[in-house]
Amino acid sequence: MATAFLALSCGNLMLLLGLARIGPSSVVARLGTLLLGIACIGLVVTAIFPTDPEEARSTHTDDIHTMSFLVNVGSTILAGCFCPSASGATHAGTLTGALP
Repeated sequence: MATAFLALSCGNLMLLLGLARIGPSSVVARLGTLLLGIACIGLVVTAIFPTDPEEARSTHTDDIHTMSFLVNVGSTILAGCFCPSASGATHAGTLTGALP
């Protein structure tokens, strides 16, 4: 799973760099970009701290993994709600001015 978390983090980073390059114009779009960065960092933290087996007692490593995972899910969902405004998407779902 660590490889999957790192791959998702790299994908989020590439999306973050692309959105930062076009320069989000609204506060909502900037907030979505920030949340994407939080998810990117959080996924690396989730990959570093593995979870414990089911039958083992909970450790600090497992607690950090669980908290980081919950932050990642929340920030990814919110970023998905806020980031479409960063790309210039309209209500019809088309892009306007996103490409140079």
